[in-house]
This record gives sequence, C-alpha cells and structure tokens, in this order.
Amino acid sequence: SNIEMPEVIEKFKEVCNVEEKELYRVLNMGVGFIFIVDKESSQSVIDIATELGEKAWIIGETVTGSGVKIKGID
Repeated sequence: SNIEMPEVIEKFKEVCNVEEKELYRVLNMGVGFIFIVDKESSQSVIDIATELGEKAWIIGETVTGSGVKIKGID
C-alpha cells in the first residue's frame, strides 16, 4: 500500500488490538477524500490538489474482478 499509517491510527491499532485490514475498511487510514479517476487524468488531479495546498497521491487502481484487495495485507 502507498498509504502511510497516521500515528494516531497506529496507536489505536496497538491499544485496541485491531487488524490492519479492518483499519483500512473502517477508518480509511486517515486518507480523507478519495477521487477515483482514469489513469490518464491522475497526474492532473494530483497537480491541482497540490496547487490548492493538499497532499495527493495514487493509492491504488481498479481492476477486473470483485472485492477489495490491499497489497501487503491480502
């Protein structure tokens, strides 16, 4: 995963003994907004967000199939 776990969520994981996969599912890992755009538009979206003072990065991709798979977790 490209997502760095915020310190507060890491602490919550330790204290509450919650599985990392559950943190992704329930807490969105503290990411906030997620924009799903086509691959060709991704850099433009990142550039616009950055110009507006927001942190932006690619966190995944959509592929054929069903369900959600988190690299490094599943």
